[in-house]
Amino acid sequence: MEKSIIFSCILFFALAFFSYNLWKIVRNIRLGKSKNRFDQPLKRTKILLKIAFGQTKLFARPASGILHAIVYWGFLVITIGTLEMMVDGIFNLDRSFGEIGDFIIQSLHQEMLWRYWFWFLVYCLWLEDYF
Repeated sequence: MEKSIIFSCILFFALAFFSYNLWKIVRNIRLGKSKNRFDQPLKRTKILLKIAFGQTKLFARPASGILHAIVYWGFLVITIGTLEMMVDGIFNLDRSFGEIGDFIIQSLHQEMLWRYWFWFLVYCLWLEDYF
């Protein structure tokens, strides 16, 4: 219980500091000219999913694009882990996302690991041709 209170206080101050800095950034952005970005929601959502989450522009250069995508998707996984740690710290739980995490690890981890190693080896062999 004591640890949860200490963690919650630290988290509160961290979020307050983050919010203050975010407010400063938004304030500076609002100094610019406004533009209607809600005119084509379906088209903009498709572009968001394709370019931002799918990282399609990076694959123009396949070798660096694949490695960048691996790092990007790895950070998304780490973000889920960070969220789990925050929930565990606040509510004094142990592995609050355990069921989800076990499913992901058992069903996807081995396949993804081998796929990443395969592409890493392909990239290394590709580099040998140019250096």
